[in-house]
Amino acid sequence: MADPDGPRAQRRRLLNRRAPASLGLVGADAEAKISLARADLAAGRRADARVTIEAALATPWDTAELHAVAAAVFRAAGDPEQSTAERARAAAIDPHAVE
Repeated sequence: MADPDGPRAQRRRLLNRRAPASLGLVGADAEAKISLARADLAAGRRADARVTIEAALATPWDTAELHAVAAAVFRAAGDPEQSTAERARAAAIDPHAVE
């Protein structure tokens, strides 16, 4: 039977569904968001990059790469205080992440 809300609503529900951490999918989701934020930033879509990296930061994922990319996104978005904080978080995990 077809979805009464249509395929667009179905895709939105699938994209917004949160994967349980016990399945190990949170990391994959966060890594995908990090990659998307990088791509958005490279394409000059700063606002999109910020929304995406903020979603990644809202997960339990906590890596130097996440915080280093977040630092770059916040710097490009004109938020130097948040950028500095994320850079410090990245360096605390791996000092080489922010060289």
